[in-house]
Amino acid sequence: DPRRAGSYVTLALLQRKTGDAISAEENLKKAASLDPKSSVAPIALAGFYETQKRWADAEAETRTAISAEPSSPLFRAALARLYLEQNQPDKAEQALREAKAALPDNPEAYRMLGDFYLSRGLLQKAASEFADLHRDRPKDLVVAQTYEQILMAQGRLDEAAAINEAN
Repeated sequence: DPRRAGSYVTLALLQRKTGDAISAEENLKKAASLDPKSSVAPIALAGFYETQKRWADAEAETRTAISAEPSSPLFRAALARLYLEQNQPDKAEQALREAKAALPDNPEAYRMLGDFYLSRGLLQKAASEFADLHRDRPKDLVVAQTYEQILMAQGRLDEAAAINEAN
């Protein structure tokens, strides 16, 4: 169906697998033009650009996907990952701060910054972030458990025990 954006995305993915990058890009752009409010084509196009290390284009398309689905934390995480692939952890951190601010009621979004600190081995920053999250969201068991584990890793066993008993 030439009016359906998904058809062009599927075709582009097949073309990409066969090494026809030019046609794949054209079809992804066509899909985006057919359904400008969808996040599917922009995120596929971002992935395409990412494989080619066309970072600015990948970032722009990822931001388009975020605009199309502002309540989805997945594309915000993709933006942070894109920055990490370019060895720009400060930009990744900022993208995750923005995700937390934009989606304050989405547990997946508001935990991403703390998880980022943990994945980078930044235990003190992770402890601070999860302390704030636990204070603001005491009923979030994932936050409580993660914070408890961080406290134990820091040797703060009495504090960890208090959180464990409260939950």
